[in-house]
Amino acid sequence: MRNENGPPDPTSYKQIEVLGEVVNIQWYPEALMNGNYGSCHTEDREVRLRNSLTGQQCLDTFLHELNHYVSEKCNIDLTEHQVHQLGLAWANIFQANPELLGFIAERTTEEDERRITR
Repeated sequence: MRNENGPPDPTSYKQIEVLGEVVNIQWYPEALMNGNYGSCHTEDREVRLRNSLTGQQCLDTFLHELNHYVSEKCNIDLTEHQVHQLGLAWANIFQANPELLGFIAERTTEEDERRITR
């Protein structure tokens, strides 16, 4: 299914902030992903993920595509191998340390509270 003026309609999406930009994370049907698990489109501020990925595949692919996004936006020119290895490493870190996201949220909240009270 296609929009008249753009890319295929995603099945669902979420927005995140990456380097000060709002980026759409969109899940597409497998048939529209050309055999890929994911893709990064910095010009459109979009990361596309195949909607049939398992939880671990989705995490690995999401982090992989975020690495592409950061590499492109920061002019780092990471190779595909480097992007892949970083994605796997971050996925492993988050999976092995599920409390890490809570720790990050707590530290961010503390910093926000300090800024407000100053």
